[in-house]
Amino acid sequence: MNDLTMVTAIITSYNEQAAKINQTLQNLLGQKTLISKIILVDDGSWRIPLQLENLVRDDRIMIISLPNNHGISEARNIAIQQVLTDYLLIQNIEITLAADWITECLKLIQREQNIGAVYGKLVPESGNKLITKWRMRFQEQKYPSQEGISSFAPGHAVLFRRAAMLAVNGYDKQYRIVNEDADICKRMGKRGYVTYYTPNALCFSHQKDTIHLICKKQIVRLTSGRINELGVINFLKENIRDFTNRIIRNIIKLRWYFLPIDIYIFFAGFYFYFIRSKRKP
Repeated sequence: MNDLTMVTAIITSYNEQAAKINQTLQNLLGQKTLISKIILVDDGSWRIPLQLENLVRDDRIMIISLPNNHGISEARNIAIQQVLTDYLLIQNIEITLAADWITECLKLIQREQNIGAVYGKLVPESGNKLITKWRMRFQEQKYPSQEGISSFAPGHAVLFRRAAMLAVNGYDKQYRIVNEDADICKRMGKRGYVTYYTPNALCFSHQKDTIHLICKKQIVRLTSGRINELGVINFLKENIRDFTNRIIRNIIKLRWYFLPIDIYIFFAGFYFYFIRSKRKP
């Protein structure tokens, strides 16, 4: 299982701090199943320029620095062109994997040739915080207790079969920062590859949840990452629809404790639309 020619890991960074990148790199280097190469793509960072001298040093780490921001899908595709291994791991910053994550996912993806992607359960580091519970309820996929075929793999950490990735020509670059994971799994499905989930492969989210961060993420989801292209009327309709559906569900299920967060996100959404939409991303 420790075949160095088996897995390449790809992570993309956009305005991320070196400490967060290092946490991800060190976690990958410590996997029980050794990784052939780690490709770090800096996707045109400008708020926090990538400081190469502050990063973990290892011969397996390859760094690609893009002069301009391309979006997560195209940045990943650029890295995928460098992959020669049979399997590739796509992972986000601020996500770390259990030491046996790759081992568990390889067991499944090697079991059947039609398995194109495998992912595991996401566990939040600060799971007791109310805002984190809200995120796991409304912004993350639900994780069942049993393994099985899934409609798509959320992009926190996914092990792909390279042949399946190449069969669909990688990610669709029109999905710059959202929905790219669902799209690629859907297209792989049309080519006969299934997406598989296992609860035995745990990954951990180190995102420091704040109401400010959660609100921005919700607006990105509502606008599919195209906040500058969505007119004010369409945004108003989407914000009201999202708020109403969530409020009704929370009232019916007696989740009263979520209501202050729901209300804040609804009204703060207009700030992010009218103010943030005009700023540089």
